[in-house]
Amino acid sequence: RGSLLFLRPRTQTQRAVARAPAMGAALGIMERDEHERALEAARARLRALAKPVGSLGALEDWAARLAALQRPYWPAADRPAASVRAPALLVFAADHGCVLAHPSLSAFPRAVTLAIFRTIAAGGAASAVLAKANGASLELIDVGVDGDTSTAGRADAAYGDVAGGARARDDKRSPSEERGVGSEAERRPLPTEWVSHAAPHVRVLVRKVAPYGTANSGTAPAMSRAQCAAAMAEGAAAVRRIVARALPADDNDVGLSAAATETGAASAAAAAEGEREAGRDRARAARARRQERGANVVCLGELGIGNTTAAAALLVALARPLPADTTRAPAPRQPLRAVDAVGVGTGLDEAARLAKAAFVERALARHAQLIAAEGALGALRALGGLELAAMAGAVIEAARLRVAVVIDGFIAGAAALAAIRLAPSAAAALFISHRSAERGASALAAQLQAAGCGPAALDLGMRLGEGTGSLVALGVLRSAAAVLEMATLQEATAL
Repeated sequence: RGSLLFLRPRTQTQRAVARAPAMGAALGIMERDEHERALEAARARLRALAKPVGSLGALEDWAARLAALQRPYWPAADRPAASVRAPALLVFAADHGCVLAHPSLSAFPRAVTLAIFRTIAAGGAASAVLAKANGASLELIDVGVDGDTSTAGRADAAYGDVAGGARARDDKRSPSEERGVGSEAERRPLPTEWVSHAAPHVRVLVRKVAPYGTANSGTAPAMSRAQCAAAMAEGAAAVRRIVARALPADDNDVGLSAAATETGAASAAAAAEGEREAGRDRARAARARRQERGANVVCLGELGIGNTTAAAALLVALARPLPADTTRAPAPRQPLRAVDAVGVGTGLDEAARLAKAAFVERALARHAQLIAAEGALGALRALGGLELAAMAGAVIEAARLRVAVVIDGFIAGAAALAAIRLAPSAAAALFISHRSAERGASALAAQLQAAGCGPAALDLGMRLGEGTGSLVALGVLRSAAAVLEMATLQEATAL
């Protein structure tokens, strides 16, 4: 049950991802035939329910796709079912070098990234209040915020605060230097993970891949290969964390004990073969329980001033013809233009939007050779952001674990599209929460739907980000799962 097919890296791009720390496993993709059979079984049950066929519209599509994703956990082979269990929102935060070099790309300065990070950590931002309202936990992960996030959401003041928000790039002082050399705080290590004092459903993690965010994509690749791989690995690790964290304590203990037994027995020269095999069996059983009882839905969100610029550039690159090592929707008659993908973001006027589109076109031209050589991975690291790379890694890992991914609007959608280009079968795990109000949303939706993601659930004119749309759509996903609990028409007529 739930067999996975680990694809052999076929291209330079896939080999680069496979070599990245903790990312080789992310190329594990569900067997297509198995998934198609499960999808058809779920659709057959929906047709048999006590209602006119198709009368619940797109809700039935979500129900069938969610059931197919969760095929290994059906109560019986002939009884498709689905559930939404312990949903969690992952918000990845990072800054962008393009805004440092060109502040006019955003209506707000870079320091706002740090300010909103602190607000989410304190439970006061839209993502935090909507997560609480929809019964979701929230992990807020700093993968490249230009500023000290080590006090966000903390009750103690031992680590001080960094006045004035983000530091200028030419100010090389460390957070410890800002607190004062030789002070008590200087001698204590910075925290890397904690639960918010003000909002217990929010967990804050500092996992900086690059301390100041990305480079300016207008003059250099936004990320090095190592940075892109590290950010993707952080996204994958976040998915594994929320799956494990949702388990009862005894299941977590069993999993750790089994893994330790396996490792110790395998490394001990005197260990008997039977003991080693028993350790492996216990580890496999623990992993099975983790997938059956842990979180099975993740919502994706982001935070970073300038990331609509990065997302638009990434969308345009991925919508245009790429090397044969990637899979994409049929190319349009005319390549997508930056001016049609770039929106107002945080509230630009039309003149500023056009200047932003011109910047994107220049960045695309500058990195054309890199993208031609490296494909989707090259586009992601040249034009994207650390938070986009993290979301792409999260999508691929969630698909491997059969965890449903509810993606937010334009920015998360662009990251999901990059994930699909790298691992096409990951589309089976994706659910589009809403149609963003950003200008490029239609082009993005066309690409995602052509890849098999299905239609967006909602159209509320939202464009905030932070995963807010995916949280609102959790109710739709829960309703889709509940539809499969209906009686069939045959059962209803027998009453």
